[in-house]
Amino acid sequence: MESKNKLIELPVAEWLTLRDMYLRDWPEHNTEYNALNNAIRLMEMDGERYGNEFKVLTLNGEWKSDGTFLLILDVPRAGTLLGTLGDNIERLKSAVELLDSTGERYFYSCVDKVKPAVHHYANVNHFTYTTPHPCIFHYLRKEDAVKLEIPKRDDVILKPLSEENAVTVNEIWPHRDKNSMPFVKRLINTDFTIGAFDKETGELMAWCLRLPIGSLGLLQVKEKYFRQGLGRLVTIAQAKQLAENGQDSSATILFENTASRTLFRSLGFFEWGERSWMFQEGLGSGHYD
Repeated sequence: MESKNKLIELPVAEWLTLRDMYLRDWPEHNTEYNALNNAIRLMEMDGERYGNEFKVLTLNGEWKSDGTFLLILDVPRAGTLLGTLGDNIERLKSAVELLDSTGERYFYSCVDKVKPAVHHYANVNHFTYTTPHPCIFHYLRKEDAVKLEIPKRDDVILKPLSEENAVTVNEIWPHRDKNSMPFVKRLINTDFTIGAFDKETGELMAWCLRLPIGSLGLLQVKEKYFRQGLGRLVTIAQAKQLAENGQDSSATILFENTASRTLFRSLGFFEWGERSWMFQEGLGSGHYD
């Protein structure tokens, strides 16, 4: 029997109202808020260019009661973010079973509450989703980030990345795949980035980008520059520039990545629960920290 339910695209004019619903119990819903905010920012920047990249879908057009939505990012390394403020996720499960099941689909930064909806989507379509590497969510208020001091370095220039840096960023990213190069280029071209460049040679030594869901990501230091404080340097610089633009900082870090977790805690980030990147079995096992 054909379902009477339908996925209805939410008009862009209503994204702001939906986003602000996720201010509740802050920062519990920081990821959902930031992902919607990032989409709104890009649409305001150039709606004609980015209008085909984002879709916010609702079940039967009803979202004001519990904020249930699906954010679809239709770009290379595309993903889906699930959001609901309700304790009952039956409406979310009804929504995901209507998603197109062809091709690869990642589910971004899933909290425990929404994982059953992902598994429901998988069961309906007869495949399996895995959570290969759980991550810990880290959060820093903008009011605290602005107080951080960028270490003074006479040998380093801090500046945003350009598209020509994408090859360097991608080639040492542990989670690169066939779609990661255009994904990295898009992050560089559309969001806040910071790189540490050698003052004499101009070589890019370390960097930090921001993911479509609004969290810090792709934080890397070239191996020959390990243990020189460059990871700390670019993290502080990225958090400060976000704060100066009115935004908090967050990151999802692998549970076993004790070095990064220690770094972020030392900067004042606090840990706020677990997030999981969920992948169709056999198609992917990466994440975006």
